Amino acid sequence: MKISTKKAWILSVLALVSLSNVAKADLKCQEPLPPQLCEEGQRFWGQLENQFGKAPERGEVLVRLEAPKDGYLRAGLSDQKTVRLHPRASLDSRVGILKHELAHLYLARVKPEASSYLHEVFALWTSHDDIRVSLENADFFRRKEALDYLKKRSQPDFANGSRDDRALARVLTHLRSQKKESEQVQKLLEESFRGTLSLDEIEGRLSTAFQIEKPTAKLDFAFWDGAGRVLESEGRLDEAFPTGSVMKPFLIATEPEFMAKRPSRSHPIWFCPHQRVSPKIWTWQEALSLSCNGFFLDSKKPWEKLQNYRGTLIGLGVKEPGSLVADVIGVVPNQKMSLREVERAYRWIGLKAPFVFEALQDVPVNGTLAKLPESDWFAKRKIALKSGSMKDEKGEPLHSWIVAFDAEVPAEPRFTAVIHAEGQATPALLTALRERIERNWWDSNRKAKVQILGLIPSAVIDGRCESGPLLERKDADWRISNETNIQASTSDSFRCLSGAMMVSFEPKAGQPRLQRPYYGTLTSRAAIAQEPEITVKGKRPLKANQQKARRGSSWVLETSERDYLFEVVASEFAGGRREALKALALVVRANLEVGWKKSGEMCDTTICQVFGQSDRMNRFQQKKLWALLHEIQGLNLQNRDNEWLPFSAGGTEPWTEERGASFVEQSLALTGAPQSIEKKGHSYVAQVGSRKIELSCDDVRLQLSLPSCPETIRKDLANDGEVTFFFGGRGRGHNRGLSVLKANDLAAQGYGFEDILLQTNKTWKLQK
Repeated sequence: MKISTKKAWILSVLALVSLSNVAKADLKCQEPLPPQLCEEGQRFWGQLENQFGKAPERGEVLVRLEAPKDGYLRAGLSDQKTVRLHPRASLDSRVGILKHELAHLYLARVKPEASSYLHEVFALWTSHDDIRVSLENADFFRRKEALDYLKKRSQPDFANGSRDDRALARVLTHLRSQKKESEQVQKLLEESFRGTLSLDEIEGRLSTAFQIEKPTAKLDFAFWDGAGRVLESEGRLDEAFPTGSVMKPFLIATEPEFMAKRPSRSHPIWFCPHQRVSPKIWTWQEALSLSCNGFFLDSKKPWEKLQNYRGTLIGLGVKEPGSLVADVIGVVPNQKMSLREVERAYRWIGLKAPFVFEALQDVPVNGTLAKLPESDWFAKRKIALKSGSMKDEKGEPLHSWIVAFDAEVPAEPRFTAVIHAEGQATPALLTALRERIERNWWDSNRKAKVQILGLIPSAVIDGRCESGPLLERKDADWRISNETNIQASTSDSFRCLSGAMMVSFEPKAGQPRLQRPYYGTLTSRAAIAQEPEITVKGKRPLKANQQKARRGSSWVLETSERDYLFEVVASEFAGGRREALKALALVVRANLEVGWKKSGEMCDTTICQVFGQSDRMNRFQQKKLWALLHEIQGLNLQNRDNEWLPFSAGGTEPWTEERGASFVEQSLALTGAPQSIEKKGHSYVAQVGSRKIELSCDDVRLQLSLPSCPETIRKDLANDGEVTFFFGGRGRGHNRGLSVLKANDLAAQGYGFEDILLQTNKTWKLQK
C-alpha cells in the first residue's frame, strides 16, 4: 500500500464504514494468564458486536503468553485461532494489548482484504491501546512530528510494531483527547454505517476532524486568599482542560522515585525551554524549573501506572487524573483538570511536600518563565510559579496554564492563583496574572484565631466541606479523612483544602438547623466546655447565655487575617459607608493584635465581636468591603497603652425601659432592694440600706438587658403599684470607643476614616 499524502491515508479510514455483521468469539486464557483477562476480552468483543454487527463464527480462540520466535515486534500477535501476548508486557498493559489483538482478529474475520494500515487504525481506535503504542518509544514528542512523518512515508509498514505504528498512534491519541473532534469522528462513523453520507462527504468531514481547530482566545482565572476563599474569578472554574505539564510538581510530591538524579541523553524528549540539551546529571529541582520532559519520561517505564499520584488526586476529588507519566507531563493530553482541582492539588503540595515550592521559586529566575518583562516582579516576592501548555501541530497554543503560589509559608499560603487560557501563549499570561494578583495582594501572612458558636452546644455542631474532601489532622499530619463530616471523625482538627467548611447547628433545641461557611482550620477544644463557670467583675450572677459566652467555645477557627477582618466588619455593620467601614476595620485589626483578655483568641459573641455572619451583606457590599480592606492593609491603629479598643453600634436613637425593683435586686445580686441607682461618670452606684455598691456599665446594661448604658435612672411606682426603675438612654451597646453609627454619619458628611478615628479618641494613632 502506498501513502504519499494525508488525504490518501485518511481515505483508508473510510473502509471502516463498510463493517457489518459480527459474531461471538469464545476466548480461553491459558495459564498463567488469569481467566478474568479473557472475561474482559469477551466484554470488549461484545462491544464490537453492538457497534458494528456480527461476523462469521470461527470457534474458540486461545489467549496465551509466548516469547517471540520469529522476531515480531508487537506486544501481541494474533491469527484466526490464537492471540499471543509478549511475556515481557506488564500486567497493567495486557488488557489493552488483548483488546488491540481482538480488534485485529475481528476485522480479519469481517473484512479479510483490509490493509495493514486499516487494521492498525481500527485496532488502535477501538481498543484505546494507542497511548501504550505511542509511548513504547517516544519517537514523536509532538503530534505535528507524527503527521509530518506519515505524510513523507511512501510505503509505511503498519501492524508490525514499527515506528509507523507509533506515529499513527500518536496522531490518534491527540485526536481522541479533543472532545469536539473525537465526537465528530464517532458521529461520522455512526452515520457512515447507516449509509447516510457519500464517500466524498465522509472524506471531507474526516479531514476536518483530523485538523485540530485553533480555539478562540479565552481566559479563565481564580484567586484564592489564604483561608481558601475565592476573592476574584472569571471564566470557567469548574470545566476541565488538558493540563499540559502544570502538574509535574504533584508528581514529585507523590512519587518519590522521581526525586533521584538522572543523566540526560541526546533525544528529542529531552527538550527543555531556554536550555540546550547537553550531557549532564540532572536534579529534580532543575528538571522541574526548566520543565524537562526527558527527566520525567526516563524516570519510569512509560506504561507503568502512577498509583500514588492517581490515587491521591482521586482522593482530592479530581475526576480525570492521569495514570501514566506521559499524561502528567502533557505529552499525551489525557489528564484534564479544572482550575479548582489544580488549586486544590497545589494546596495539598503545600501541606505534604512544601519543599517542592522552593524549586518552583526558581521558575521566574532561571526557569521557563525567566527573562520575561514580569519575571522580576514574581522573583522579588518569592512567588512559586509553574507553567504548562499544549500546542497544535503548528506549534500554536491550544491550552496554557500558570499556577502562582505564595511560598513563604507553603502550609499556610497568603494566596493561590490559577490562570488558564485557550489560544494564548504562556508568556503572554504572565502579565495578566501579575495584574490580577496585584489587585488582590495582601502584605500580611498573619493568622487569626476565633472561637466560634460559643452559645451552641458542641454536640449539635457538625461540618463538611463545600467541595473536595474533608482533611483531618492526626499525629500532627494532615490526611484525607475517610469521613465526610466532622462528627463522624475521631480527630480534633479539620480543614478543607480550599472552599468553605459548611458548619451546621441548631440555634435552639428543636429548631431547624442553620448553616454557615467558615474558611480555615477548625479545631475542637472540648476541655473549655468543662471549665468551671466564671463571673464578671463585681461578682454579678451571669445569665445562661452570658455564662456560655465567657466560658468560651469548644471550637476554634484559625483563618487568615484578611478573612477575619472581612467576617467581623460584614457581621457587625453590613450597611456601613466606605470610610466608616475602614475605621471599624482598623479597630478590629488593632484588637486582633491585642487579643481578647490577653488570651490571644477572639470569640464570635458580643463580648468580643460578631463573626461569621457575612451573609448580612449582599454580593455588591461584599465586593466593596474586600476592596476597601485592600486599601488599608498597610495601616495599623494603636493607643498609648496598647489595650483593647472598644466599639459598639452607638447612635443617638432614644430609648426607655422599665424594670421592677425585685428584678433589679436579683439580676444585680444586691443584698437588698435598692433605694436608688445613680450614674457616676462611666459607672453607677446603687444605694442598698447604708451601703453604696459600685456597678459597671456592663453590669447594668447586660444584667438588666438594656440597649445601652443608661444615661438617666429614676425610681417610681408602676401601674400595678410595684416599685419600678425607669431607665433612659440613646443608641445601642456600651457607648464606649468607636460608635459605628456615628462614624457612618460622619462618613456621610464627607469625613475620612482618619478623621473619624481622631474624633473618637485622640490617643488612637495610625501607623504604616
